[in-house]
Order: sequence, then structure tokens, then C-alpha cells
Amino acid sequence: MTRPDELVLLPRAAEAIARLNAARCRAIVVTNQRGVALGRIGEDDLTAVHRRLEAELAKAGAHLDGIYACTHSERACHCRKPETGLFARARSDDPRIDYADSTVIGDSWRDMEAAAALGCRRVLIADPLRRRDQARVSRVPVEHVAASLWDAVEWMLRPLV
Repeated sequence: MTRPDELVLLPRAAEAIARLNAARCRAIVVTNQRGVALGRIGEDDLTAVHRRLEAELAKAGAHLDGIYACTHSERACHCRKPETGLFARARSDDPRIDYADSTVIGDSWRDMEAAAALGCRRVLIADPLRRRDQARVSRVPVEHVAASLWDAVEWMLRPLV
């Protein structure tokens, strides 16, 4: 996606974020966006996509507590997942973040490796079209495999409700 009008929320994604908000869990996006480094999308366009995401979530009564994006090429920085630099920046912005009490919900081995390095719980959203990524995740144990963001949040909140 290179333009805000291309953003389409996955089914029940906004509801899932609203559930996190209602449970007083922080909802933070940490995303690799190499397309900026490759010239496929500009920084301003990426910001516009994030604003659109926030507007779409707001329509469902949901909000994000932060969006952190790595716009660098592979191996060019310490913020690109599976590195943990963006997570450290989020915690610097909000010192109440406790990795041991946090859950990373992601759809790639990079997400799960970053979460493991930080000591966070790990929930993999399984996508049958990304079998290669999922095979690599098998090196990092996960606490749960979910079919969607909604399913991941339901599993994560189960002990809290």
C-alpha cells in the first residue's frame, strides 16, 4: 500500500483494538516499512496512511497509543524488527510499558523474534499464504497461534475478563 485510500482494515480489527482499549491495554503498532527506503512510498504518504488508520479505528471507538515505523532498508539500523529499537523507543515514550507484562501480536517471524528478545508473550497470526515465515517462527516458541487479530486479542484478554 502506498496511499491512504488503499488502506482496508481486516475484518473485526477495529473491534479488536477497541477491546484492548476497553481493557485498558496499550495498543501500539510497531511496523517495518522498508518501502520508504526503496522509494515506493514517501514519509508524508506513510504518515497519511497512519492517520487514515487512526481515523478508521476512531469510527469504531478505538484508538492506538502509538505507531512506530522503521523506514530503513534491511540491516541498516537497530529499529527494524527483529531488532528491538522501536520497542525501546515506545518504552522511552511511555516508561509504564513492562515487556514482561506485554504481548506482541504479529504475523511474521520478525515479530516473534523481537518479542522473544524482549521477554514478551508471543501470539502469531497465522496466514496460510505465508508458510515460509511461519516455518521460521517455529524456531521461536509462541504462546498462541490465532486466525485473526480478533482471535489474538480474545485469547490475550481471556485471563483479564
